Amino acid sequence: MIKIYNLLKSIIFYPKYSFIYPEKKLFLVYDKSNFEFFKKYLIPHSYQIFYTRNEAYNFPILVETLFKYGLKNLKFNYKTEYIKKSKCKYIITMTDNDLDFLKIDIKNIKKIAIQNSYRRDAFPDVFSFLKYEKYKIYNLDYIFCFNEAVGKKYKKYFNCKYIPIGSLRNNLIPKNSNKVKSNNIAFISQFRSSTVNKKKNLIFEYSDFIKFIQKPIFKKNNFINLTYSDFYKTDEYVLNNLLKICIQKKIKLHIIGVMKKNFNEEKQFFSKILKKHNWKYIKRTSSLSSYKNLEKFNLIFGIDSTMLYESLARNKNVGFISARPSCFNNNHAYFGWPLNKKKKGFNWTNEVNYSEILRIFNNLIFKTKNNRNSNKIILFDHKNLIFQKSLINIMKKKI
Repeated sequence: MIKIYNLLKSIIFYPKYSFIYPEKKLFLVYDKSNFEFFKKYLIPHSYQIFYTRNEAYNFPILVETLFKYGLKNLKFNYKTEYIKKSKCKYIITMTDNDLDFLKIDIKNIKKIAIQNSYRRDAFPDVFSFLKYEKYKIYNLDYIFCFNEAVGKKYKKYFNCKYIPIGSLRNNLIPKNSNKVKSNNIAFISQFRSSTVNKKKNLIFEYSDFIKFIQKPIFKKNNFINLTYSDFYKTDEYVLNNLLKICIQKKIKLHIIGVMKKNFNEEKQFFSKILKKHNWKYIKRTSSLSSYKNLEKFNLIFGIDSTMLYESLARNKNVGFISARPSCFNNNHAYFGWPLNKKKKGFNWTNEVNYSEILRIFNNLIFKTKNNRNSNKIILFDHKNLIFQKSLINIMKKKI
């Protein structure tokens, strides 16, 4: 009853409504989130946006869906009906982990996804859902992905064609041709306030994970309810050891922030860890400002942020401290998934102790192996030329 009440409340009270059927367009953009990054690659007036986060509803289609299916699975059924009524030829999204999008199957409509974040199966995400899903009910036609290895994962689960392009967002900002001389360290923040279940202090919970799966091949005792404090304890250990190195080497620690709205909360989070030592918080001011800030540094550390991998694609010296506790017993969030299965390497480790972080620091400063084979981990294609050409070829039915 609570779920139905919350669903009806989100439909009745918050969104805008349209009262005519959607226009027929070539592309239907599924979810407005991140659309700004690929909008310019679509022909003007060839697309329309399908809002999927309660921002807007089409009233006639909503009423038809209610009469046809009732309240059960209302959101999914509404999405399916809307897409049918749009009569588009292609659905495109940058929300590649949306299970509703991946479940929808409509004849003569091709589904295109663009990988949004570095994927892994150690935390609740698209591949961990699929790993424990009993029935293969998901499908996709094309995925523009970070690399060949993760492309094969998409192909395994969705039987789709994959096109490695790197990170579409990262590709928008050119690499800095001028070599940065400073060895100051940048740490990439992964702070989130919205992901926390405030009552239970949980960041990942079994009930939240299992509700996405139809019939799981999975036992509850294999899942660990991960608390906010346990998840972010790794940041505390890593930052305190990085700070020691900065003090010894007389260099400054910078935090590249991720929050635009709650930046004061983010800054306070790091202030509690680093106190009044010599460090600087760099606020995120726009969708792409963090990528521009990356170009001010050669030496970048973090835990498992997507932006760490994007830094690697920009030929930066990047240290990965892949030591967060996983939600799944016997699963690990090692650097370079799914290519790498080793706990430690030249520029990565699964430990947070000082000697390991110092080892990586020295490797990055004094040796030159860091970016060897980095294109296997993530590509860099400035101006997204591969994406543009491939999208045209998809429409011409050449791929």
